[in-house]
Amino acid sequence: MVFVALALVGCASPSPEGQVSSGTQGSQEMESGTKPATSQETPSQDDSDEGDPTSDEGGTDATNSDEAVEEEVVEPTKVSTPATTTLLMTLVGNLEVEQEVANGYDRDLFKHWSDADGDGCNARYEVLIEESLTPVKVSSGCKLSGGTWISAFDLLETSDPSKFDVDHMVPLKEAWDSGAWAWDAKTREAYANDLDYDMSLIAVSASSNRSKSDRDPADWLPTNKDYWCEYITAWVQVKTRWSLSMDRAEKAKIEDVAEDCSGEALEFAPKAATATAAPPPTKTATPSPSPTPTETKSSTPSPTPTPTPTQTASGNCGPGQVDLNTASVDELKLIKYIDVVRAPLVIELRPFTSVDQLINVKGIGPTYLQRIKDEGIACVD
Repeated sequence: MVFVALALVGCASPSPEGQVSSGTQGSQEMESGTKPATSQETPSQDDSDEGDPTSDEGGTDATNSDEAVEEEVVEPTKVSTPATTTLLMTLVGNLEVEQEVANGYDRDLFKHWSDADGDGCNARYEVLIEESLTPVKVSSGCKLSGGTWISAFDLLETSDPSKFDVDHMVPLKEAWDSGAWAWDAKTREAYANDLDYDMSLIAVSASSNRSKSDRDPADWLPTNKDYWCEYITAWVQVKTRWSLSMDRAEKAKIEDVAEDCSGEALEFAPKAATATAAPPPTKTATPSPSPTPTETKSSTPSPTPTPTPTQTASGNCGPGQVDLNTASVDELKLIKYIDVVRAPLVIELRPFTSVDQLINVKGIGPTYLQRIKDEGIACVD
């Protein structure tokens, strides 16, 4: 996952993957309106992804228990294009609303951090490297130096990567409660190390990550209120990507926040393929069979029209416009969607020959780019 140029599960059970209770993926019972009470995990066991690379490796893998169960591959509907955009409320409406599974979660069931490309830097470090606002020097053992990071959750800034955590936008326990209980070990590992969608993993201050823990938007939102719209949009898109459900309180809060978001949209990655292995949890002491998991149904988003190219001839900037090549951070923030996090990225990408190059900034896709151009403030001289 590259920090593209403009800016995204509690009790132990006898068998960590198989014996859980309270709700199935195919359950028709709806959430009562509040989430089941769960114990607050400590920073060493909660969904906070700590800076120590040794402790981040995750622990026991659940592969052995999974091998005893015949795997049934579930292939979700594929999005026809590599990255498409869609309105937030369309995605919310497509998500299943179900009662959450309240137990059976163990952090070690989600193996992380993995080094998928074998370059010596695991997923945690890949995120830190790509989200740094300044070039990062990577030395032996993936030791990082020279970077600068700003936490979108609380706007804290640091040049010390050990002070930042890499947060799962949808925490591991929340994912378990919302459907990951049914996945095999390989799918859970893929989720925990998802570098294929920019907002699945995000570098944030350790304090904000510990504050968030495993809570969903009904119980926690960033202290940086300017980030709320992007936060809930990224949350919904991760759940959509991995075919996870939401509970009623979670949905209600997202809909409430979305009222002030003017149809926010972020770049949406294709849905991830999942494979099931764990027996479905049951609501009573007597196990009962569950229907075979079925493909999550969602409408295929319509591709966003290709943005109209911006003129590149000199002298394009008029009164009241902001030149991408010369503007300060404060001036760049006058442009729609260019905030304190993205403004330094714009400066790093200079020189610009076209406003269209803003699409290289993290979180700026075709939809945002077109809105920036429609606004008419950004220009290139």
